[in-house]
Amino acid sequence: MKKSDFQKQVHQHLYHENSNPNFMVSWYQKILMQLKVIKDASKHIKHARHLGDFLEDQVVSVFNEVIPKKFSLEKGFAINRHTSISKEQDILIVDTSLGSPICTTDTIGYHPIESVLASIEIKSNLNLAELRKSLLSCISIKKLNHPGFTIYPEHEKDLMYAIFAYSSSNKSTNFEKELNEMLIDIPEALRPNMIFILDKGLYLPEHGEYVYTRLDKIQCVSDKYQLIPNDMNQNADAENFILMVATIIAHLFEQSKSREPVNYSSYLFTAQRWLKFFEEKEAKSPKGVRSSLVSWDEKLGQLFTIYDEKCPVCEHEYMFYPTDILTSKKGKEALLQQYHNKGFIPLPKSKEFECQQCNHQFSLSLE
Repeated sequence: MKKSDFQKQVHQHLYHENSNPNFMVSWYQKILMQLKVIKDASKHIKHARHLGDFLEDQVVSVFNEVIPKKFSLEKGFAINRHTSISKEQDILIVDTSLGSPICTTDTIGYHPIESVLASIEIKSNLNLAELRKSLLSCISIKKLNHPGFTIYPEHEKDLMYAIFAYSSSNKSTNFEKELNEMLIDIPEALRPNMIFILDKGLYLPEHGEYVYTRLDKIQCVSDKYQLIPNDMNQNADAENFILMVATIIAHLFEQSKSREPVNYSSYLFTAQRWLKFFEEKEAKSPKGVRSSLVSWDEKLGQLFTIYDEKCPVCEHEYMFYPTDILTSKKGKEALLQQYHNKGFIPLPKSKEFECQQCNHQFSLSLE
């Protein structure tokens, strides 16, 4: 290279940007186009299970390429220390530095919920029937961070749940309406965070009348969903997919930094304590017995917990209900009214109560 050419190119490198603003979008457009071609070609696969496995494998391979290698993509179940187990998940994104599976087979693992950062459900056709199944799958895994019948605010952002679908046979307006109606009885912390449909667009949580691309806004599903359509411009499908992937990755790094490693001994001892508790409860029923009751209310379609307590002096019986109820905000209002109509009493935060009959003050056992 001549000296004059070298000086010229130094100047170009210093004062010119060799940029391609469409590089990332065009790359992902090619990936999405491949998935669309694969979906079209898969029509020749007649066996439903084989079709599902084939399409699932294609999506898994895409996420394997884009999710940082620090995290592992697994198929299987999540489990918590109370031995509650989720429904089978298509993709579990696990931080193996936090913990390894409790047990595994050739292809399936049971992963401690503390090590599970995200889950992705894959659907060939996300019709309303499949959407209901996906919502139940989401509840089953997110609820592992909220054992019992209580939502713990500090764990609301622990797990991100996304649905990837090749298509949906429902019109977008009808799908969105049905989706938002299905959410009414699902607590906000147990709802999916994102739904991407290849031939429709990306559904994100709505806050007020707007959707936000900030991580903290997508981690919290406080209202309904709104669609960002894939046909709003020629790059919208790739931009929506990139947004979904980028949000998942941001969530993975945030959660990985804030979590403690799995305490494997708790998986043994917590389960043993539960067994001992139920064995003792069956074996004896002393004077002034206190018991936790779980009932299904047909009118509300709700499962709720109340506590039956007796005054140790006059044995007058009271029914208490917790105010941190496992339901949506609208469902909570209806349920609290139902409790009031039944004559139940709000559970005191102090767990101390003065008998309304004999004025004796006693501690609630809440067993």
